[in-house]
Amino acid sequence: MRAGWHASLDFGGAAAASSSSTPSASSSAAAAAVAAATGIVGADVVARAPVVALTPAPDDGPYTRGELVPSAPDSGVVDADAEEPAADADESAADAPAPTPVPVDEAGAPEPAAAAAEEAGEAETAAAVSEPAAAVSEPATATTATAIGSATSAGVLLQHRSQGLLSSVWCRFSRSAACTDAKAAKGGKGKRVWRVPAGVVAAPSDAFVRRVGRQLWLRGKPFYVNGWNTYWLMYIASIPDKKNLVNQALSQGRSMGLTVCRTGAFYDGPGWHALQTSPGVFDENTFKALDYVIYTAKRFGIRLHMVLNGNWDDYGGKNQYVRWSSAAGGNPPGDDTAFFVDPLCRSYYKNFIKAVITRRNTFTGVLYRDDPTIFGWELINEPRVYADPSGDVLQAWITDMAAYVKSLDSNHLLSIGSEGFYGPSTPDRAKALNAEWWMMNVGTDFVRNNKAPGIDIASVHAYANSRYSVSAWNDKMAYLKNYVKGHLEDGDTSLNMPVLIGEFGPESITKLPDGSMARRNEVYSALYQIVLDSAKKRGSAAATMFWQLMADDLRSWDDGIAVFASDSAHAKTVSIICSQSKAIAAATRS
Repeated sequence: MRAGWHASLDFGGAAAASSSSTPSASSSAAAAAVAAATGIVGADVVARAPVVALTPAPDDGPYTRGELVPSAPDSGVVDADAEEPAADADESAADAPAPTPVPVDEAGAPEPAAAAAEEAGEAETAAAVSEPAAAVSEPATATTATAIGSATSAGVLLQHRSQGLLSSVWCRFSRSAACTDAKAAKGGKGKRVWRVPAGVVAAPSDAFVRRVGRQLWLRGKPFYVNGWNTYWLMYIASIPDKKNLVNQALSQGRSMGLTVCRTGAFYDGPGWHALQTSPGVFDENTFKALDYVIYTAKRFGIRLHMVLNGNWDDYGGKNQYVRWSSAAGGNPPGDDTAFFVDPLCRSYYKNFIKAVITRRNTFTGVLYRDDPTIFGWELINEPRVYADPSGDVLQAWITDMAAYVKSLDSNHLLSIGSEGFYGPSTPDRAKALNAEWWMMNVGTDFVRNNKAPGIDIASVHAYANSRYSVSAWNDKMAYLKNYVKGHLEDGDTSLNMPVLIGEFGPESITKLPDGSMARRNEVYSALYQIVLDSAKKRGSAAATMFWQLMADDLRSWDDGIAVFASDSAHAKTVSIICSQSKAIAAATRS
């Protein structure tokens, strides 16, 4: 992640600041309107609504939530209009079936019967369930919001007032990953079919996102992701009076039409609220915080891409395993191959992977490996092995760890988490596409690494400022476009694999200069257009996740490029994100 994972954990111990307030009458009424229309409980659905300069008309189609699509027939040809009810956007809420909340106990956890039904796949629903009371209150700085709900099978139009600016967001509460055009369905014209890529016997039709050739599919239809990064969800969820920020981030993402959030599922070492405090020893409170993140994401219709470790020292990272090995009498090498080759490090890491993947969520009763809320797993954020420029060390580690993850979990996608640098196996690509010459010698190899068995989706991080040797902004932008297009070409051809742009942004870890908003917007617009062009051609640009969406109360964690969705100064960026969500949904339907 850019700037690593935030190292300055400034909510520690007894010094943690308290934050609570009584919801205003207007925001409480707004929350009640949303709850009545959609079944989603919690004032934060509207309390921190972003300023969105986008009002898509109903005929343009709503955002897609990406769940509960009718199963695909085994013929290999999927009727895009089959079983998808037509509905006008202005139908009365009374005409829509009321959602059925899952029964919960006083602590907010589902009753045993409901949890069992959930695990069996019988309780899959777009309706949200009540959350623990402690996490419902609005933050003190919440802006006043009003909501008008008109629930239909097509969606609910929520109108927000935030900082005096009116915005309308069309939120999709449908049962489709590629929804039917209502007019075409009504008129019986424009019938479409999804054709399964050649060589695939039948489209996957369950609730998990699956790889089908160079595309992602969900419930028998192509699934293209517009997503984001919020790395701190688990850590913040472990602090009781900050847990509302998890709701804020997920609800803001949902309001922008985003479908997947990339976040951390690790924190190793002696730090405050660490997940793994020593090898195989876990802080149950922090594990429950991760449970809560997954549970809350499901409520908001968001999937999570879960990062299991990091190359950098923030939140422990790979070097924490090396320290543990040395303390236990191991003999890891004294260079940066240690984590990847030391037998004890490998054993510790596999034990951690198993503990996470086989974890049973205390809120839902569902094993992580059985939960479609999880989009996929990522082995390590931004791995580099400078001591082995051949790439053999990292390749062997990827092959071993991918096989181990798949032995535990065949349901979820798996990515490496690398930045996408080309290596010795493709020297021409390295020369043409790497930002700098040295990137070929950091032990990573984009094409070779992603051909490892078990890897489902190729990861790339794309930052304009990675082109250090040029100072002109136009040259940096030219590099960025070329870099992304080159990786998508490889996804389409040599890899035949979906490509995940797991991070992107205008600069690296430095604060942006004057005009930074315009530069960021230029990066977002350019990259989104490249991705959209690929999606329209059913190409490999399967997912994009901007870095990063930050909570208002975490301003001190801003790395200079974070998006603050409720800040009017960021309204243009938010509008670009929303427009991309709408365009990706339309491209998926076409």
